[in-house]
Order: sequence, then C-alpha cells, then structure tokens
Amino acid sequence: MKKYLVISAIFAVFSSSFIGCSDEKQAQQMPPLPVTAMKVKMGDQPLLLSFNGQTFSDLDVMLKAKVSGSITEQLFTPGAQVKAGEQLLKIDEARYKALYDSAQGAYQAAVASEQNAGKEFKRVKVLKEKNAVSQKDYDNALAAYTAATANTKTALGNAKSAKIDWQDSMLLAPFDGVVGDNRQNVGSFAERGSELVRISKLDPIYVRFGMSDVRKLEMDNSVADGSWKRLNPTVSMVIDDIKYTGKLIFIDSVVNSGTASVEAKAVFENKDHAIKPGIYTKIEVDGFFQKNAFKIPQKVVSQDPKGSYVYTIKDGKIEKKYIKIASNVGFDYIVSSGIADGDILAMDNFKKIGPGSAVQIINDPNNPTAMPAKAENNATK
Repeated sequence: MKKYLVISAIFAVFSSSFIGCSDEKQAQQMPPLPVTAMKVKMGDQPLLLSFNGQTFSDLDVMLKAKVSGSITEQLFTPGAQVKAGEQLLKIDEARYKALYDSAQGAYQAAVASEQNAGKEFKRVKVLKEKNAVSQKDYDNALAAYTAATANTKTALGNAKSAKIDWQDSMLLAPFDGVVGDNRQNVGSFAERGSELVRISKLDPIYVRFGMSDVRKLEMDNSVADGSWKRLNPTVSMVIDDIKYTGKLIFIDSVVNSGTASVEAKAVFENKDHAIKPGIYTKIEVDGFFQKNAFKIPQKVVSQDPKGSYVYTIKDGKIEKKYIKIASNVGFDYIVSSGIADGDILAMDNFKKIGPGSAVQIINDPNNPTAMPAKAENNATK
C-alpha cells in the first residue's frame, strides 16, 4: 500500500511539471494582442481652468427718499431700462418747487438790499473822509452794510438748500440701468430715508468666482518658474445654452481665511441684458499654456494607489508609466511629465494587456483617428 502511494505521488508531480511546462510554452507561443496606438508630441498645450461663479452688477443701488412728502407721480415701469438722469418719481415736487422759488426770491431781495447798503456805505465813507458826516453816521452805514451782507449769505444758503430739496423731490436715475418694482405706491407718504426703487446696471455684467488657495499657488508658481505661459487670459460661460466670452480683470492676492480661496472677477458685455445678476454658473479661464506638455485622451489614463498612469509600447512590449496631469480640456488631459516626445501610447484592449504584454499595433500611431487597416478590410467584406 505504501509503495502504491509513493508511485502515485511521483506520477502526480511529474504530471504537474509536464502541464506547467506546457502552459508556459503555450503562453510564449501566444500571438501579440492587437491594440490601436498614438504617438505623443510635445508642445505648448492650452490649459482650461474651471471655477464656480455667480453673476452680479457692479452698480446695484436701492434709491431712497431724500425728502419727506407724498408720492405724487410714478414715471417708470418696473423692469424697464432707464437712462441716467431720467426722472422716476415725484415727491411733492410742486411744493418743493414753490419753496425754492420763495427762497430764490428772498435771496434776490437780499442781494438788492446789500447793493443799496453798499452804495450808501460808500457815500458815507467818502463824506467821512471829508469830515462831512459824524462818526455815528459812518458806523451806522457800516453796520447796515455788514448786516445786509450777512443776510445775503443766509438767503443764498436757504436758496441752495431749497434747490437741493426741489431736485431731490424729482427722483432721478443715477446711471443707466434696469429698475425693479416700486416699494411705495402713488399717494403714500415717503419719509426721508425710506426705500423707493432698486436700480441695477446690467451692461456690463460681472462674475465673481473663487479659486482654491492651492490652485492659486500652483498658478503663481507655474508662471514664475516658466512651466506655464500666460497670454491675455479670457473667460467664458454658458447660460441657457448660449456661450458668452469676457475678460479676466482681477485676481486677488489675499486668501480668504474663511473659505481658503482667492477671489477673482471677470466682466462680460451684456447689451441685451440677457444675463441677470445672481445666476450661478461655471467659469472657464483660458489663455494659460503648459509648456513642453502633451495632450492625450482621458480614456488612455488609468489609476492605481500610486497615481495616474498610461501604457506605452516599446519594442512590441507594454510599459507602465506614471504621469502628472496638469489640467483637463474637454475629453483630453494635459500631461506635464511622465512621458516623452515620440512615446507610443496604447489606446485600447486595457483588460487584456499589462506591463510586459506583447502587442501588435494595428493602426498608424501618427494618425490614431484613422480606421485600423483590419477594420477597413472587414468593412469592405
């Protein structure tokens, strides 16, 4: 029995070794796996930076009453566009106009009185120099002229104040913009300081967005060390399926400690007022270029615990290379390091290939979008 078991064990080991050798030999004889490939080219690659932002008006003002009185007339339509200087409301305008006219009349009378007092003082002064009048007469003439001059100044101040009140009773648009709804109806009494109507300037419209402090530091360092180029950055956004292009006008240098972000601002033309304040939108900034970089399809990039990698082909074998992704543009990645100019990237069959796999390129790597020759033959059959 023991002899039979020993013989069985020897036979099993022999059989296993024979099968193992057969599998290895069979693996060595397997044909290369077909893959499509592309050759990468180094160059200055445009970067597209995306951020979340919100539209706003740089002039958004709640107009308040500067005088007290009854609202006698509303001259605007809520939601309408108005021009700078256009009258919006009347607040007891007739009464304030009458007060101004009265103050203006009092000022003119004071001026006339001052002129008469001045003439009289000059006459008395000449006579005093000739000792033709007494000192008392001279002092009285001087006092009258001084009082008339002071009265004129007071009257002028009253007239100016009355004119301001009269102008304030005619509420005017301070700039071109769009008015909101009225806050008080015609006939109501408006106290000084009460809210009347909001006006917003919509052309141009601005977008405020934030970038993380890490992203801002990366941008600054990349521009400073020469790995990025910056050429007149522009911004774009899409609202209601319409793309708008604007200008980047401000990037703060101070980090908001509460949000760990840096504020930036862009401006867009908005002549038809299609873009309203308060809209949340995605802002894309271009004009930055990654120098000596590569643009590759996102589909050829894989991930593992060590990072992002691609499969390259050298001498018919697959090699694994880890890369650094600088940005993404559409369905492509911008790669700043990890691959070299002229490298051949495998573009498919990733479930079957791996480091060391033998592969056969079935397309022209210089023209990866062209249909592989084999596929063309099948299509013609």
